[in-house]
Amino acid sequence: MVQLSELGDVTEYLNEDFKNEVYLITEDRSVKCSGLILAARSSVIKEIIRDSENIPAIEFSDDVPGLFECLRLLYGGCVVVGKENYRSIFKFGKIFQVQEMTDAVIRWIAEELPLHAFWEVFSDLTKLDMTGTSTSLLEATRRFITESYDDFLQSAVEFMQDGSDDTFT
Repeated sequence: MVQLSELGDVTEYLNEDFKNEVYLITEDRSVKCSGLILAARSSVIKEIIRDSENIPAIEFSDDVPGLFECLRLLYGGCVVVGKENYRSIFKFGKIFQVQEMTDAVIRWIAEELPLHAFWEVFSDLTKLDMTGTSTSLLEATRRFITESYDDFLQSAVEFMQDGSDDTFT
């Protein structure tokens, strides 16, 4: 279960010049959100709000299908990272520079992802990593391989001792 840290000092957003409403627009919904909360979590959203003449609207296509889970996290709620939502959380975190969201996915990879699913997830995330070289993703890969190596070797030994004709995975 993942939950982001406390918001911290938000006094810079408590003046009358700061727009405290933001609309997040999907193909079928428009959601009114707190500009204060979103800006406190994301420097990218903070700039969108500051640069906007009117009430800001941020449009989302199907690129972020788990948008509402991401919002739950931004508002202080808890979300379980898993195969169903890791892409959305990672992508939202990358696009809007919410490091805690990308870190949550990295922790999930390093601590909970089974060995047989690792390469599929790793491949997905490297495609989503727009910077090209995510240090935290590379570190998680190194840690995952190091920590999984003994388990992998033990599984290989057991497989060979078993003598079955099944393919080793």
